[in-house]
Amino acid sequence: DECVRLSRHALSASSSDDKPGERASIVPMSIASLNALILLLLSRLLVTSAGCTRARHHHGAWFPSVNGSKSWFSLNAAILASVPFEPQLLPPTELSMPLKAAGRQAQKMVAWMLDCELFMLRAFMPLFASKCSAPPITHAHHNHSTPFFIDSGANEGTWSVLAAAMGCHVLAVEPQPGCRGLVSQALSRNLLSDRVLIVPHLLAAEPMNATLDGRLCQGDREITENTTRRSALPVQVSSIRLDSLQQLWRPSAEVFLWHIDVEGAEILVLRSAKALLRSGRIRRVMVELLFPNWPTFGFSVEAGLTELRTVFAGWACVVGCNGLEYRFSSSELGACTSANSRFSRSKTAGADVFCTAP
Repeated sequence: DECVRLSRHALSASSSDDKPGERASIVPMSIASLNALILLLLSRLLVTSAGCTRARHHHGAWFPSVNGSKSWFSLNAAILASVPFEPQLLPPTELSMPLKAAGRQAQKMVAWMLDCELFMLRAFMPLFASKCSAPPITHAHHNHSTPFFIDSGANEGTWSVLAAAMGCHVLAVEPQPGCRGLVSQALSRNLLSDRVLIVPHLLAAEPMNATLDGRLCQGDREITENTTRRSALPVQVSSIRLDSLQQLWRPSAEVFLWHIDVEGAEILVLRSAKALLRSGRIRRVMVELLFPNWPTFGFSVEAGLTELRTVFAGWACVVGCNGLEYRFSSSELGACTSANSRFSRSKTAGADVFCTAP
């Protein structure tokens, strides 16, 4: 599991203090080895191989608020605990102060990141550190080079808040009103609102509308669902094209990373950005492909894969769970189901794919 991999990494890292040509020794234990072991034990408390369902796991990354309740969450502490043997991923000075989020939202953020998206953490952190640290989005000059992180399906705001804290300009696309409220709350509490533009729409190439429950924030919400619960608050949500957002067409603007997690609507979302993709402004895409949901949105798995091969022709794409090249073929539908990933645990055929533009 992840902790076994981390322990091997720890022993490998700690042996770097030994003299050249000597084998790493367990006894006597070096200071580096002892520190690595302590960090491993700490990470074992935070990183579990349990199922990847938001808001079901408590990982100890809490600290008391003024009234003594468990109300605040240190996101950077969770990062430090989850990747203790990869110092290049440690947060820069922008994350020296704890990021705060309210109780249940914090629980969701920790559980999802540490259970299921450690590989994204390793991919995103270096990009956030190298591409961000820009002026507030409201003060960006039209001629200023503006690197954007786009978070499609921002949900409760895990990646949007983290990116904003590291100085990124963020477009957080989230149609669920309940989720947008959580994102706004977290940004306000952390004084990060001026770095994030929340887009309250679906992304699609053609105009469409959906009815969602305005009181819920669910990571598995499909945009075609109707709200039928007695306690539901039906809210109509419309679509826009990503191509229509003028912020992305400023001179020298660049989307250094587009994160897409939209529960099966991936192709509809990608279609909304045809012009941006052709322009070369989008440099990297991390997309969750949820094949079983594709027919819900009107296309077969084979047709969807064919379209993705066209969209990402010439790009370098790898599978997030194992780093292997991804060719968008039907034989790769279960690319991550045999690995220790959220797809294997949820018994869902899918893959997180990371693509880099030529």
